[in-house]
Amino acid sequence: ISTSEYDVYFNNSVFVGHSVMVHFKNYVNSWRSKNEGVLGDAILCCTSSFSFFNNINQTTTQADNVLPRYQGVPYKVEDLPAATGTGTIYIGLMGLNDLGMVGKADTCARIVADEVIQCIEKLKENSPDVKVVVLASTYLMRGNSFRNLNNRNMSLLNSYVLEYCNKSGIDFVDVA
Repeated sequence: ISTSEYDVYFNNSVFVGHSVMVHFKNYVNSWRSKNEGVLGDAILCCTSSFSFFNNINQTTTQADNVLPRYQGVPYKVEDLPAATGTGTIYIGLMGLNDLGMVGKADTCARIVADEVIQCIEKLKENSPDVKVVVLASTYLMRGNSFRNLNNRNMSLLNSYVLEYCNKSGIDFVDVA
């Protein structure tokens, strides 16, 4: 798709996520270097190793935080719309970093979903007029599972968050 009226749809938006979003940002920046206007003026704020657990437990002043950056400054997800002045936030589910960090195999997806929901509710509290769009967690390639980090739990995480989004009127995009 060339730069067109489709790209302006993403004007006034911010994308936030972990390493998958970092790779997406690299592609977008490469496309933008050849075609001005790709994804409109969307801002991509992402860092490798970022997770909802980190969003809850790290501070912006903590030296080793892995919070998303905007203009080089770390922010919590719920503070990005105000910092960037955007009206839409696309939140990439970060099951890759989250599922392996919390709980046991039978509880980790629910724990992470609750962290996601807590983040979204704080975001809506801080910026009630901002449109929230959740992007499903991507799945692992066959044969790449690690304890809690597996496609079954990714699917459960996506299902739990989709259920919340449906009840709350929040858009959910299954990018897989």
